[in-house]
Amino acid sequence: IELGHELEWKMLGKNYKDDVVSSAAFYNNIYLDSAITVDSSSIYELSNKVYFNLFNAKFRVGIRNSKYRYFQNYIASQNFTSNFVNLNYQDSLYHNRFNISLEKGISGYFKNEIRFKLVDIYELNKNYALGLNLDYQKLNPHLLLNKSRTNHFYYNKSLSMTSQFEGEINLKEKRTKTSISANFQSFDNYLYFNQEGVSANYSSTINVLKFVGEKKFSLFKHWNLNNRVNFQSISNDSIIPLPSLYSYHSLYYQNYFFESKLMLQLGVDVFYIGKYNGYQYNPATTQFQLRDENKPLGNTTQLDLFLNLRIKKSAKIFIKMENVLQAPFDINSSRIQDYPIPGRVLKIGLFWRMLN
Repeated sequence: IELGHELEWKMLGKNYKDDVVSSAAFYNNIYLDSAITVDSSSIYELSNKVYFNLFNAKFRVGIRNSKYRYFQNYIASQNFTSNFVNLNYQDSLYHNRFNISLEKGISGYFKNEIRFKLVDIYELNKNYALGLNLDYQKLNPHLLLNKSRTNHFYYNKSLSMTSQFEGEINLKEKRTKTSISANFQSFDNYLYFNQEGVSANYSSTINVLKFVGEKKFSLFKHWNLNNRVNFQSISNDSIIPLPSLYSYHSLYYQNYFFESKLMLQLGVDVFYIGKYNGYQYNPATTQFQLRDENKPLGNTTQLDLFLNLRIKKSAKIFIKMENVLQAPFDINSSRIQDYPIPGRVLKIGLFWRMLN
């Protein structure tokens, strides 16, 4: 039996400032100051966790006490405490390795929260491994999502608890460096930010089904081709407006010179993102919200050229030309509304390790 204690302190904060006159076209409302916005929000959390390890640390049981303080613009300030019980079990049986964890709120604001996770890996043989991941969460919205006291957003909400289930099964083949996975997610009372930038629950269930395939090829001894293709189907892409297809491919030449003291990689990376409606960013809330425009984003290809050099463990050098196919500035390259990605640009980097 082992007795353990963990102490953790967290602080999340954000400050936002703008000139109300120049930002008037972006924000619909002004509540506190008609000349200047100076918003400050913070969340403090102090957690104490006590636990017992049993059966050679395979089983752990513990309790966590967390104290929270929410603060916003000297208008809203609230302190509260929540307690949680934790269970964890990890073991291996034959060719099977698994880890099960559970956390349940037992008092306070987060009393009804649940977090459950299962990770299981089964070695079919020396080349194949089958994985299973299950995750279930039932969570309370944080207080700052229910109550806002800022210059552009001033409201009280009664948001519902959200629940999320995720299940994934994956198969990996080590010899040919191939992996495939299928992932299913289901959201109830999904929490999002609407077109006005206000937090809201979506009352119906949203399901997401995703397939991912990865394959690495070795060609003619020194050539390599890495591929990753992602396809997903979203039952309501007006609330989760993400692309159904995106992929990454990398073709490069790799070799060693000067008695293997110098490693060289020379190649090209290609990224493709399919069409999607996407999000817009709200600086005042620091959140991504639904867009108020119908023009789709995406359907873009990015091509990067790169050269990597490594001298033993002492130095690394990279030279990269990003977005070769694009002009230095292209508004159509936006992946978030009104935020185009940088166009064609040359980047050079050096890492040097000093050794005695």
